[in-house]
Amino acid sequence: MRAARVGAIISIEGRVPPWIVVDQDLSTVIVAKWPGRLWRVRIVDAATERDQRAYGGPPLPQARYTRCISVSVEAEEDCAILFGAQGAGVVRVLQEATRLSHARAEAFNNRHADAGAAQDRVWRSWLRQQARRSRCGRYRLVRAFVSGPNRVAIRTSWPGIP
Repeated sequence: MRAARVGAIISIEGRVPPWIVVDQDLSTVIVAKWPGRLWRVRIVDAATERDQRAYGGPPLPQARYTRCISVSVEAEEDCAILFGAQGAGVVRVLQEATRLSHARAEAFNNRHADAGAAQDRVWRSWLRQQARRSRCGRYRLVRAFVSGPNRVAIRTSWPGIP
């Protein structure tokens, strides 16, 4: 998608990977590299079951993406929409994080002894507020991951931080 621009038709060579992957919903987009660009596309030619058979087969029925051979680029979207209602703020944090020096990133690892407990209190408070807005219960997995025993240094947890 490096050559993508509005109005372009982007195609892969042949009917073999690497596929162009089109997510059907913003909630399934995986941000693998930052900064990036977000394109709204129309599928011109999707990979068939036969195309995919030799490469592990098609996605499972519950997968919310399509492997494509060719797409038409309809519009460029603001990446902030990937991060919900506060997306613009998240993007600003990511932009600042990419400008951190190695020494400054290391400084974030020198946390106060009570920082973990404070973070957990804030996180649980936020979850309670979200639960009032939505009873879907989607936050359990996230909370378990964030409050779990495996902590990752900030410099290695965000793509693009030196």
